[in-house]
Amino acid sequence: MSLAMLQSAMLLPLELAVNRILALDAASAKKLAALEGCTLAVRMKQPTAELFISINGGKLRLSPRHEGEATATISGPATSLATLLLKREPIAGLHDTGLELSGNTGFAQSLQ
Repeated sequence: MSLAMLQSAMLLPLELAVNRILALDAASAKKLAALEGCTLAVRMKQPTAELFISINGGKLRLSPRHEGEATATISGPATSLATLLLKREPIAGLHDTGLELSGNTGFAQSLQ
């Protein structure tokens, strides 16, 4: 089994749980439909890892790999990314966080 396959298998339970939660909210379906085909690349430093969050078929897809260019990329230390997730701070307010956002920032902001 390749490393990518193992990583995908490890991400599957999280992907299923997130999509079950999103299915409970009718507004999420509309929001995801508007983002169909877009991908957010999450590039962690310290430790180094990549995660791609794509919207396909009205669902979020989590993957350690992505073919093609991401719609937007957020990168920085894992601790800063975790803080952003847990505090639910607006992506627009990344000053002094150690995080960088590039690409279609509007797409990244709409994922919050």
